[in-house]
Amino acid sequence: MIVVIWLISCLWGTALTFCGLTMMIILRCKGHRPKLYKGFIYFEVGEKWGGINLGPVFIVNKGATEHILKHELGHGLQNMVYGWLMPFIVAIPSVTRAQWRKRIRAVDYARYLTLPKYEDIWFERQATQWGYKFCSFFGDEDK
Repeated sequence: MIVVIWLISCLWGTALTFCGLTMMIILRCKGHRPKLYKGFIYFEVGEKWGGINLGPVFIVNKGATEHILKHELGHGLQNMVYGWLMPFIVAIPSVTRAQWRKRIRAVDYARYLTLPKYEDIWFERQATQWGYKFCSFFGDEDK
């Protein structure tokens, strides 16, 4: 399974995979240790911020929940499906939206409480759904 994930990611999802491999080298040089999750590599960095996906590599906060791991894995699956379009239709909009929500939360918490849920937009919802579905193939019972 790991070979298939990496082969598709390197051939079709090249843009994010290149970013992920570059980040992996940087994080390793800084002393961070990689972990394996269902064929994907991830790093735990910082506290209470969530995660970011870079193809078959993702970065999450220390002690990330299974939900965050599955969600970021789901973005890795999206990279395998959307390939070169992934940065434009998922990654950049996702990061932009997350930063916008973080800014609203910091300056106007009352307004933040009225925002749609994080996964109300298709690419976030799909990442979570795909991540949970993929993990279910490995016998994960978390729903």
